[in-house]
Amino acid sequence: YLAVQGRNPEARVVNVRYAAYVVNGTEKVRVNGLDKYFGQSKVTVTPYDPGFRMENKYYLVHGNDPEAFSLDSCVVLKHSDKDVYDDTKFTLVIDIPADEEFYWAIVPESLYNKGTLEGAFVPEAGMEYETLGMLFPNNSEDYFVSTGGIVEEAGKFQFTVDMYSKMDDGEFPIYEITPAFDFLYTPGNSNGWNHSNSNLLFTTDYENYKGFAFLNGEFKFTNAPDWSHGNYGGSGVEGEIASGSNSNLPCSETAVYWVVVNMPRMSYTLTKIESLGLIGDFNGWGSQLPMTLQATSASDVKYVGEVTLTAGQGFKFRCNDDWGINLGGDSFDELTPDGANLSVSEDGTYEVVLDLSTLPYKATVTKK
Repeated sequence: YLAVQGRNPEARVVNVRYAAYVVNGTEKVRVNGLDKYFGQSKVTVTPYDPGFRMENKYYLVHGNDPEAFSLDSCVVLKHSDKDVYDDTKFTLVIDIPADEEFYWAIVPESLYNKGTLEGAFVPEAGMEYETLGMLFPNNSEDYFVSTGGIVEEAGKFQFTVDMYSKMDDGEFPIYEITPAFDFLYTPGNSNGWNHSNSNLLFTTDYENYKGFAFLNGEFKFTNAPDWSHGNYGGSGVEGEIASGSNSNLPCSETAVYWVVVNMPRMSYTLTKIESLGLIGDFNGWGSQLPMTLQATSASDVKYVGEVTLTAGQGFKFRCNDDWGINLGGDSFDELTPDGANLSVSEDGTYEVVLDLSTLPYKATVTKK
């Protein structure tokens, strides 16, 4: 039931059917074959109580005075497409201006609909600016709570609220406030340690960053095109990074890599692109048609190939003869991982140039 329906405690209608068997000692035969079922019906099932209550929406209310919070300043937090009982995390990226006090609280949908902030979630009282902590209702009699959390820095931040988290001393919602940057830069040997010439990693959740990078020897990650902000180097443990580290990250083989960085875990992986090619209706989606890498530096990473295409038929770019890393999209000017199938409007033989130097990734398809 949990695998199919999830953890939501609401009653649900479930389809039920039975397979019948004739059993004689150790012999067992299914009645009327593998496709025959009996007693097909619908049953209303009320699952077990998970022990905590989730709401479908949560809001961030903010202002420069927690005593004057208004529902008009509420912003709904984002959530995945999973049921809220299966994914209890909610997030919001917000740009906090300089020279302005920023107080906040978390408002459940039920309170928002009632038009009240009584019972909104806030951090403990007496705490200074904390980027990680527990949340309690602001009308709690059991905990000494604040009138609102505070952020004392300007910039773009992501609020992550887990409305159900098991702590050592109980079950409480927790919050985390982390810097939200749009890209990671990859300065290193391949670009002369020049941020503006380095390949970029992008993100869709401000936690995981990924992208192609041409690497030649040592490199680092930075979250801005300079050394004045966050920079991340070796931690002494393979696959891990450390903020402000003086150690560069190693890359012993010159090549194009698919790079993935997880900032909360401070980890990274490099997957060498052994091959990149075209695959689609033109070859029955079989083995990819190889393209040739033309790259001497991070600022000029291009793959070139030739292919005969039929108008309207789909194709994509794929790496290492595997679907784990592939590019598609609605436009040749904005290719994305796992994007839609691409196509041309005219039959013919085309020269295809895939440019992975900058974001967004682009392809030029020229009929010969």
